[in-house]
Amino acid sequence: MQRKLNSLIGQNLLLTKRRDIEDIINENKLISEYTVIKQYPNKISVKLKEVVLVAKFIKDKKRYFLADNNNLIPYADHLTDQNLPNVYGKDAEYY
Repeated sequence: MQRKLNSLIGQNLLLTKRRDIEDIINENKLISEYTVIKQYPNKISVKLKEVVLVAKFIKDKKRYFLADNNNLIPYADHLTDQNLPNVYGKDAEYY
C-alpha cells in the first residue's frame, strides 16, 4: 500500500482524485477506517485506523484471522504477536 501511495508523490494535487487514494487503501484488509483530506496547496492527509484481530481459525484447510469488522484476513506470521483464541466448528467465522 505504501508503495502505491508513494507513487502519488510529485503529482499535481488538483488532478489527484480522492477515489484513487481510497481504492488503494480499500485493498488492505487491515484498515478498518480512514479519512483522506486534501490540504491545498501541496498536501494530502491520510489517517488510518487498524482492525483489531479477535480470533484465529481454519477454513477450507487455510488459516485465517477474524477481525473486529468481520473481515477474514489470511494468516501471516508477523501478525501473530497476540495471544488470540482459536475458534472451531462449522461456520466459525460467524461467531
